[in-house]
Amino acid sequence: MKDLRLRVVITLLLLLGLPIWAAGQDQISSETFFIYGYDADSRPFFPKASDIYPIEICFLEDEFTVRKNSDVSKTELESLVTRFLPDAQFEWYSQAADVCSVISENEELDNVIDNLLENDTVLFAQKMWLRKVYMDLMSLYPVSEVATYGFDGEIWFSCLSDENANMAYSLFESIGLEISYQSDNRSGYVMIQKGMDVINIANQLHESGYFLIATPNKLYRVREMTVQTVDKESLPYYYDYNSKKYLYLLPDRFMVEKDALTDKTAVETIIKNHLAEADIIWDNDSMCTVITYPECVENAMYALSQEKSVQRLSRKYIKEGIYEETLKLGDKNPDSFGLDGKLLLSFKENISKDDKDGVIRDYNLHLVASGRSYGKYEVPDNLDVLEVCRSIFETGLVEYCEPNTTYIAKLIFIDPSSSTTGVEPIEDVTEVKTEYYNLLGRRMEEPSGLTIKVTHYSNGTIRSEKQLFEK
Repeated sequence: MKDLRLRVVITLLLLLGLPIWAAGQDQISSETFFIYGYDADSRPFFPKASDIYPIEICFLEDEFTVRKNSDVSKTELESLVTRFLPDAQFEWYSQAADVCSVISENEELDNVIDNLLENDTVLFAQKMWLRKVYMDLMSLYPVSEVATYGFDGEIWFSCLSDENANMAYSLFESIGLEISYQSDNRSGYVMIQKGMDVINIANQLHESGYFLIATPNKLYRVREMTVQTVDKESLPYYYDYNSKKYLYLLPDRFMVEKDALTDKTAVETIIKNHLAEADIIWDNDSMCTVITYPECVENAMYALSQEKSVQRLSRKYIKEGIYEETLKLGDKNPDSFGLDGKLLLSFKENISKDDKDGVIRDYNLHLVASGRSYGKYEVPDNLDVLEVCRSIFETGLVEYCEPNTTYIAKLIFIDPSSSTTGVEPIEDVTEVKTEYYNLLGRRMEEPSGLTIKVTHYSNGTIRSEKQLFEK
């Protein structure tokens, strides 16, 4: 199946009419590569096999990292770089004292990097990068800062066993890699030789079968991206006490809540009847998230609204602040959410019973649960729950009136918490997408020769394997 998570920019403009221009995006290459990695939030340092998955990345066109010899001063390196790039701006990494990032508007950075590598003072140089998923998110809504990463020429490795470790060290020696740090017999860091491609070497190591993981060491930095902001008043919102809480609509997905009498398989069949190309992710026993082409969402939701087994439909959102935090922190994996047609309502003190009853009567609200200071009410299907929340809050009678949200499917497009690498998927899932990469990590339209095949399944799992295809 085609990648359903792309092609969102034009569709979003058509659907919402939002004036979005991501000026920062012309600084990012459209060509994608991949490295093996894991979500740093879920596994702080040592990953499990199920945590590891291919991470799709894009290189920045105006920034790269440089690693100097330890006996060369920072000033000497900056002077060398400035000879090639008079407009260069430098940012030195505290976690890697000999490495800095360089920003320049020079359009020939690849040639500059090659020239720097010919100098004895430079050990490593390569463009900086960001996750492809964050480039996609930047296409949706504005951002002022985003998490970017640089390489320093080192590869973090962890072997599967002591026996594998012995084979791995022999492999290091044959390739010409030097141990730069060793945690124990099985894990540590190796430094590549000058001129080697760190992605190519790391992927070859990972695919050798000796390693739990072999991935380029990454240096984290928050980078400003110049993007024109949207008119926030055009976005959906509700009142969080006295402040407006704006919501970012995700144009490629929506939530389906089934009735209690219909099983999941039957609901999936109904969804597929109206929407042949879709990922369906079950978040609990009654709700699932459907991911499809943005231009198909409205028609699909209308068709499903006519089905008796579908109890409720909702668009998917992320909250203002969470979106910005996601892009700034990089590995953060926030939830998107849907609206279940209910609201949380708390009246101010000293509001009369007649006034309270009047609000509930005006909007035909039905009490479904209550706490000491609030009630949860169901809103009639013919009313927009966000509009009702805003209208009730603006009466001045309530402390707060907010939509009840259902935090379910992950926003990030590859969910590492459910990923598997090199493991057979469970039987009741189907293949939804297949991608091919060469050993350099470059995306291929068609497989050819020794190829890394990455298969995505309907339950969110991913399987990667190396295959030999006829050329």
